[in-house]
Amino acid sequence: MLKMDYSEIQPIIDLHTCIQGEGMKVGVPHILIRTSGCNLRCTFKGSICDTAYSSWNPEKGKYSLNDVVDIIIMNPQIKCMLITGGEPTLHPELLKSLIAIGRAHGLSISMETNGTIARGDVLDEDTYVDVVSISPKLKSSVPSSGEFAEKHAKTRENIPAIVSWIMESKFSQLKYVVSSEDDIKEVERQVRKIKKEVSKLDPFWPVIVYLMPEGDTEEKLAEKRKWLAQRCIDLGYFYSDRLHIIIFGDKRDA
Repeated sequence: MLKMDYSEIQPIIDLHTCIQGEGMKVGVPHILIRTSGCNLRCTFKGSICDTAYSSWNPEKGKYSLNDVVDIIIMNPQIKCMLITGGEPTLHPELLKSLIAIGRAHGLSISMETNGTIARGDVLDEDTYVDVVSISPKLKSSVPSSGEFAEKHAKTRENIPAIVSWIMESKFSQLKYVVSSEDDIKEVERQVRKIKKEVSKLDPFWPVIVYLMPEGDTEEKLAEKRKWLAQRCIDLGYFYSDRLHIIIFGDKRDA
């Protein structure tokens, strides 16, 4: 790992305390670190990426590694760190440095990724996160037109990369944003592919799947919540709401 200058501004655009709003650690306080830049450009039926300032219009970095250390020291009651984006795996050296900082302060580390870049292209064998949250993007996320549409469509599904994160992490979860029955059918097809590849490596390795309603407001989530919860019951998937949107709406740095 390259030795990074802790005083240098990095492509970190959000740095604050938060409540995890999705998945297996929902409700748990975290130090949130958001990197800028993404290799995808999601557009959904009722919304675009809920952090478009890190993807569609990526902001310049605002914070240094010293700032990360400072917020951890100022919040000793918080025992978890969340590295999100954008797409954090676009910044391998920064990601490794953030993990090292979290380890040095005894934090449990979670990372969110779209699963398009393989783990081995980003982290060495000795560097790990405690929970990897993989959010593969479905066909419904592809922009209808524009310069990013074709690239997004070609890049969004990378089964070998997804499997690498599942197999080489302490804990992992697949977390899908769903807005229709077509989305659910695609999730089922993709999960079958993933489980098939995982079972070749270890037939007993768990593949945990969460479905979340699409929407960037409480009203949009409410439209799909009951339907999707029932579909999770039907299919044996886990349901995840989006607690941060329910509590804070689209407010930033909440």
